[in-house]
Amino acid sequence: MDRRFFTNFSFTNLVRSLTNPENNARVLPMAKDDVIVFNGIVEDKMPNTMFSVKLENGHTIIATVSGKMRKNRIWVSVGEKVQVEMTPYDLTRGRIVYAERNRTSPYQQ
Repeated sequence: MDRRFFTNFSFTNLVRSLTNPENNARVLPMAKDDVIVFNGIVEDKMPNTMFSVKLENGHTIIATVSGKMRKNRIWVSVGEKVQVEMTPYDLTRGRIVYAERNRTSPYQQ
């Protein structure tokens, strides 16, 4: 095996070569934190905990409940305001991360 590969190898050189646009190399994958957050209203309940959500900008997407909401048994019903996270790769699907309760208590006046 060629020793030149091992002598020039470093993480910084690898990052530079992958992110350099002159090399026509692929760009590094996006971090997990690179999400787009939208507010919307649940329009329809579908099978497999999927929901049709109408976003504030007028688009309708298919969203599923996040794992922490499932773990804590937080239910989402039609008509509730929700926060949806979406990745830039697929703007037709999302993950519901927060559901705002619009139910009123019978004890409130």
